[in-house]
Amino acid sequence: MKYYLLSILFFFNLILSQSVDEYDLKAVYFNRISEFINWPDSIFVKKDGSRKFILAVYGEDPFEGRLRTIYNNYKILDMDVEIKYLDELDDINECHLLFVSSSEERNLKKIVKQVRGKPILTVSDTEGFGEKGIMLNILADSKGVHFVVNKTSEKNSAISISTRFMKYAKVVE
Repeated sequence: MKYYLLSILFFFNLILSQSVDEYDLKAVYFNRISEFINWPDSIFVKKDGSRKFILAVYGEDPFEGRLRTIYNNYKILDMDVEIKYLDELDDINECHLLFVSSSEERNLKKIVKQVRGKPILTVSDTEGFGEKGIMLNILADSKGVHFVVNKTSEKNSAISISTRFMKYAKVVE
């Protein structure tokens, strides 16, 4: 498993060094990250009995609408992916992975409170958001990709992050 994670990090760093669009890569990376999350299985079953993984963006979309294009070809946890773009706090409850845009810094406390106790992985790529309650912050720089995991947010949720993943992350409370 160590080599699997290292290969993912190597791939991410290699792609960044070749000037591929950062947000295209992060979009694909959601698939890999999801494999290290312990999710309650029942959350993926919709009312009609189908199984879908719901990935949502809250706030301005740094992916510029490309998530739908990318996830027409990729699955997350072997499930089709439904993409949602949210601008209402109450709509947050309808997703599994919530990407919180940097535009939502003023709403961060409300977002963190809204997802508390729920099986929602909050993800961002904004410096300092991990320390402010986002469960997983993905930060990229010229040296590569770095993860910040907020352990308090993880404990307060209905999901958990694998200890294998945690070995490669900076953990904050």
